[in-house]
Amino acid sequence: MNQAMNLVIQSGNIIKEDENEKGGIIGCVVRSNGSQSVVVRELGPRNLDEIPPSELTAVARKVLSEPIKPDEKSFRAILDFYGLTRLTAHGRELLGEILSRI
Repeated sequence: MNQAMNLVIQSGNIIKEDENEKGGIIGCVVRSNGSQSVVVRELGPRNLDEIPPSELTAVARKVLSEPIKPDEKSFRAILDFYGLTRLTAHGRELLGEILSRI
């Protein structure tokens, strides 16, 4: 599957964005060339750490007022947007990293 995906990426029909800077195909965000770079979706079956950083950033900009701070109130507002209530240590770390880059 990686080989097929790489061929499509090389053709220019698909754009790959390695938002988590892990390299490879797994964990990257892929989209059709010419489509929106960020699409905010419902949580669905995803876990918090399966939401692309760009989507979490877009949600933060939507639900938080400036200046955006990586604090408990901000984390809770993002969780609430997705209908989540439990903020784990991992979730706090993940959201903290993303919000500190805004």
